[in-house]
Amino acid sequence: MDKSPSLINRYPVLLGISLFILSTVFCWLMFLKYGSANIFYVLNVMYLLCIVLFIIGAMKYKDVNLITGILLSVASLLFIMALFDFYLITFCYETSGPGGEHVISHRNWHNKFVWKNEQGFWERSLAAFEKTDRRNKGLVIAVVGDSFTWGQGIKGNKHRFTEQLEEKLNASSSEGKRIAVLNFGRGGADTRQEIQIVREAVAKIHPDIVIICYLSNDIDSGSFAGHWEKYGDTGEKLSSITPTVNYFYWRFIGLLKYHHIGRKYMESLVEAYNNPKTFQKHQDELRTLITEIKAMGAQPIFVILPFPQMWKLFPKSTRDDIYNHIAASLRQEQVPVIDLSYMEEKYPLEKFQVNSADAHPNEKMHAEFAGALYQWLVNNQGYKDLLDERN
Repeated sequence: MDKSPSLINRYPVLLGISLFILSTVFCWLMFLKYGSANIFYVLNVMYLLCIVLFIIGAMKYKDVNLITGILLSVASLLFIMALFDFYLITFCYETSGPGGEHVISHRNWHNKFVWKNEQGFWERSLAAFEKTDRRNKGLVIAVVGDSFTWGQGIKGNKHRFTEQLEEKLNASSSEGKRIAVLNFGRGGADTRQEIQIVREAVAKIHPDIVIICYLSNDIDSGSFAGHWEKYGDTGEKLSSITPTVNYFYWRFIGLLKYHHIGRKYMESLVEAYNNPKTFQKHQDELRTLITEIKAMGAQPIFVILPFPQMWKLFPKSTRDDIYNHIAASLRQEQVPVIDLSYMEEKYPLEKFQVNSADAHPNEKMHAEFAGALYQWLVNNQGYKDLLDERN
């Protein structure tokens, strides 16, 4: 004879608590192993079963007002948590700077909006551009940079400044003149890594122009990188016990912790710029990058992107001094510089970044970047000459 109904009637609260703990631990371990938030749909079902068990328990203890009230309150709380969990794993795509892969809503965004081509970039297939006869069939602009260029946080690459720039350039060109703007952004890339990207990927597509999107953290910050990795291994995985816990952890506790370490990181960047030996090494890397681009027959253009999250921590004189040193180094190499750092003062943080937990530029800022780059290019005689030559 089936004893399940009897057990439920006798021990509903104990069964509810046990089911909640076991299902939570199981889903948490599966998330850590496979990285998919879909496993938490199982937890949603378990929540509902636990709610039923706690209601049965409340009915059993109906003569004890305190216990009944507690059980009904727990059941209500679980119901609210089930609804919020369902929202987080189904409809929430908020990205996060700190935490990255540990943040469930960030994973949702990546899984929904990001894809990779054959070379690992969030861009269309590059196979057609690798053919040598392509050079006579339109102008190709390669854009290299880090996550600001890659487009973290935007809801689809159609909102990215590279796609918008391509659309604007083609709309303004005469009939038959086609321009392709290809995005070679890679999260976390510094100048050394961008050299490798140019050598191993950009060179294959035979670009006419290579735009290097420069950010203030492109300099080598020395040993701090190891400190950052060590800091990121302090138990944040525990935040993924449930989607609700994950959400609130990374909006409060995790965010505060990473704000602290982020400040230390940015201070190390300023120290690197002010260190003559380190800055000289960085200048050599920039020179190598320029040489690589020119060697493939392309025109290098440097764009200084705004980074208000960093420069709000330091005096304007510090920021201007570093930007001026970078721009001077590039002009010594006879490389045009498009300085968009003025946007740091034009837009406050809340209007610049994706959200309070993600300092990357939002869709409005990508549109601003595209507009500024478009205006510079269409008013530049070198661009006009290249366009006529390629078409």
